[in-house]
Amino acid sequence: MADQRTAPDFLAAVSFEWDERKNLLNLTKHGIDFDDASEVFYGSIILHQSDRNNEERWIAIGSLEDRLITVVFTAARGKMKKENIVTRKWGDRRKGKTDWARVDKLTDEDIAKAVANDPDAAPIDIDWSDAVLVIPARKKAISIRVDEDVLDYFKSQGEGYQRRINAVLRSYMQQKAKPKKRA
Repeated sequence: MADQRTAPDFLAAVSFEWDERKNLLNLTKHGIDFDDASEVFYGSIILHQSDRNNEERWIAIGSLEDRLITVVFTAARGKMKKENIVTRKWGDRRKGKTDWARVDKLTDEDIAKAVANDPDAAPIDIDWSDAVLVIPARKKAISIRVDEDVLDYFKSQGEGYQRRINAVLRSYMQQKAKPKKRA
């Protein structure tokens, strides 16, 4: 690997956006829901940039439900038309509709055929020598006192409340670390 980074370097300000119609096509074609696919970014991934069709594309390989999967994505950064678009902010994790039993039954031949018939599939003859290993930042267990209503709010948002608290603290830290603008 040419480089190694921590997740906040590359993904700190990430939100996930996708066209729900494309998600349904992907679910039909490959069996994996985009809500589930976005989970790969919460662990270590191997990341490779691919500028296919003059579009900045990224290929991420990571673990999902104890399976190795590939996610191809673009850095749209709010350029998508708003109709049928689903947006998930970093930390807004939701269970998708992936049928894992169906995915587990796929043979290598089934996967190769699906990729060959997918116009969005990335070529498989990629030079991975300039890929980047992205590792999530290590967390440190601490004891912290917060107001009860604050904790109740974060817990009421569902699983992952500690990650959301961390995301809020990281955002605060990043805003305070920005250089002050002079008038």
